[in-house]
Amino acid sequence: MPKLKFMLAPIVAAVLAACAVGPNYHAPEVKAAEKFDGLESTYSAEQGVGQFWKTFHDATLERLVSEATTSNYDVRIALNRVDEARALRRDTAFDLAPSIQASGGYTKTKVSREQTLAGAPRSTEFYDAGFDAFWELDFFGRVRRGLEASNAQLGAADAAERDALVIVTAEVTRTYFELRGFQQQLDVAQRNVVNQQSTLDLAKARLEGGTGTEFDTARAEAQLSTTLGTIAPL
Repeated sequence: MPKLKFMLAPIVAAVLAACAVGPNYHAPEVKAAEKFDGLESTYSAEQGVGQFWKTFHDATLERLVSEATTSNYDVRIALNRVDEARALRRDTAFDLAPSIQASGGYTKTKVSREQTLAGAPRSTEFYDAGFDAFWELDFFGRVRRGLEASNAQLGAADAAERDALVIVTAEVTRTYFELRGFQQQLDVAQRNVVNQQSTLDLAKARLEGGTGTEFDTARAEAQLSTTLGTIAPL
């Protein structure tokens, strides 16, 4: 009978170990496009969007993105959450290993001469040391499921960090190109002012010389005023 119990012990332990709490987690499959529309020649989905702004070869844009990613508070918060999730995951993994505790102490006492017996030492020293270890057998998978949850939380924190980086870099890039567009429009408008001013001067000269009309002069003035009105908003 004792022999039978000895044989059943590992079998029971194996059965209990197989009875982990809850089903096994399987990450969902998320399908992404192999190529981004309109940018097939620039980069693919496999290359990611982490460095997309470098494809424009603009030193100013690269400097602005670098400053934004290092100074933006949303990115800093996301990085801190990744560090927090990584630390929690490490603490959870420790539960799979034995826990060891050790302690030590030293005490020295000295009594007065009146209290000391004849021939007995007045000073005494005491040393104390302790050692303890325990290991929770994860029969039902509590620790393993906790570790899986920690891994999932760490993955979510990593994804949130990448999401914050993509948002910040995309906003900086979009705003930068809007700025460049307005600067280009402003340059065109200023050159148009110079040309239209020359046209107005010519229309006035022709009117004074008797070869022009007031309509041509008024139209030139209207065009110049319209162009001047677009400069301030730009």
